Amino acid sequence: MTPKFSDWTSLSPWSIISFTLLTTRQLFSSGYALVPLVYTGWQQGFSSPWIIVAVAAVVMTIFIFSVLQWLKFRFRVETDKLNIQHGIIFKKADELPFNKIQNIRLEQPLYFRPMGLYRLVVETAGSKKNEAELSALAYKDALSLKKQLMAEHGPQQHDVTQQLETKLNNTLSRKSLKQLVIFGLYQNNAIWLAVILGPILGQLDWESMENLQLMQSFMAWYEVNIGVSIVLQLIFASMALVLFYLLFSLLSIASAVLKYFPYKLSRSGNTLHRTGGIIAKQNDALAIRRIQVVKFYQPLVGRLLKLWTVYFKQVQGHEVEQRGSTNMLVPSMSRADIAELLPELKGIEANALALPNQYQHIHLGWFWRRGLLPLLVPAINTYFIG
Repeated sequence: MTPKFSDWTSLSPWSIISFTLLTTRQLFSSGYALVPLVYTGWQQGFSSPWIIVAVAAVVMTIFIFSVLQWLKFRFRVETDKLNIQHGIIFKKADELPFNKIQNIRLEQPLYFRPMGLYRLVVETAGSKKNEAELSALAYKDALSLKKQLMAEHGPQQHDVTQQLETKLNNTLSRKSLKQLVIFGLYQNNAIWLAVILGPILGQLDWESMENLQLMQSFMAWYEVNIGVSIVLQLIFASMALVLFYLLFSLLSIASAVLKYFPYKLSRSGNTLHRTGGIIAKQNDALAIRRIQVVKFYQPLVGRLLKLWTVYFKQVQGHEVEQRGSTNMLVPSMSRADIAELLPELKGIEANALALPNQYQHIHLGWFWRRGLLPLLVPAINTYFIG
């Protein structure tokens, strides 16, 4: 049977929105590093009418470039591969064989939701970036294309897939709002927020803040009630650190809820599906045969809560693939949850059915040769030089 989209097909004009945002993201991918610099310069009186002209020129350039990208973009589905033609100055032709496709994400960003359109993202083996993004597709077209790209080929493979779909089309895991809030709490990367806020906070006039009546009252209360005992100071400092962690965690919690709620992980035949997302709806598909590594991650706060995050990873050559791993994960998993999940993942390279209760320690000699021995040089220099 001739596959759908067998002829060269262009994307909907609505995909210009996606091209525009993608180009803007690529242009300002490291823009967060400029936030402290811009803020500092603005505080020093950095202003000019040319800023408006420059911003308008950049916006117009991005829009024109996005329109040209849409005009030059074409794709076609053959019996065993996806062909894509694109490029403005230099024409590019990409061929993505079905048997090389590892992961397919079906997303509905907020700006596509009023039109009922979706974006289909294709990832293949041996690539560090998304191989293809087909934007502004109708839901039926996106779902049909996703099934074609993830299908098993060959009569024998097709029969096996059909049998598995009837037996293994089930839900493996669901996560409630509470579990996603806890996931955002223990998965918090507060250090990056601190790196951004640090230079900004350094520009504040702390001397004038010390003269505020509220600050003086707080310092007087601290000296009378806390400063009298080292134990009370340690307790106060610990509580302050916990409070700051909780405040920084608000961003991580909001991100986890908006990205994953309502979370659902299911298996259909030889494919794992993850759905969820409030602002941008996502339907992530991963071929089970492509999973070579199952990673169990437990940060410090997760250890206190006895919760793990399970990642399904692929292999790029001889190294574990990092791209896309954050999309196919299972948050807030206890040991009992993991023991229930692993037996359902038949078909992957790993065959463990539960987390080990204890691990083999690294021999002290290994650490001595690699960790302690290099410290002898600075230790000797410190002793003789001071």
